[in-house]
Amino acid sequence: MKIMKSFKNSYNSIFLFLGLIGYYIFALIAISAYSGGFDIWNDLWTHLRWYGYNPEGALFFRIGNLIYAVSLILFFIGFYRWQVEGKNRRLLLISTQIVGFIVGFLMFISEIFADNDEIFFITSGLSLLLMQVFLVLTIFSLYHHPDFWKPLIFFFVITIGLTMYILYFGITNIPIVQFRIIDFLVTAFNQVSICLIAINMLKI
Repeated sequence: MKIMKSFKNSYNSIFLFLGLIGYYIFALIAISAYSGGFDIWNDLWTHLRWYGYNPEGALFFRIGNLIYAVSLILFFIGFYRWQVEGKNRRLLLISTQIVGFIVGFLMFISEIFADNDEIFFITSGLSLLLMQVFLVLTIFSLYHHPDFWKPLIFFFVITIGLTMYILYFGITNIPIVQFRIIDFLVTAFNQVSICLIAINMLKI
């Protein structure tokens, strides 16, 4: 009974952890199959999903992203476990959860239509932007919650700044050849941010 209760209270975090593990397992497979060898300093992380750059490994990378997107959606299903007081704060928390759902859904759609450049760039760009909205909403909706780890806010701010930095270059089409590792760091920082929230949720 204790095991079942523990799973019920942490299933969404467990699904997220499993999704991240699956993501990086398939990412490593994609890297091993990358034509000419993948160099994180000179190759964009997103190149792993394109058949033009990674004909043998792109499918694996896309599968990993789909697994992660599904795990995100499952994670946000259990976001209601944050119990907040006050009508406005409850509405803010619900809004946070809804934005999280949309992020996971857009990530899923972006991989399904990864071969359609227009759909991919719109959905992936929106999912990345909305992830930052989610982090901001998380800060405001959970700041007064007694179980929320407030030091996470500093990491969220760094993540938001780094993400907006690369989104700016993406929108303005300014090349960032010297900083291609930032492409990976943005992905990693956003994943770590969600992972930290999931770990925090294990304590509530």
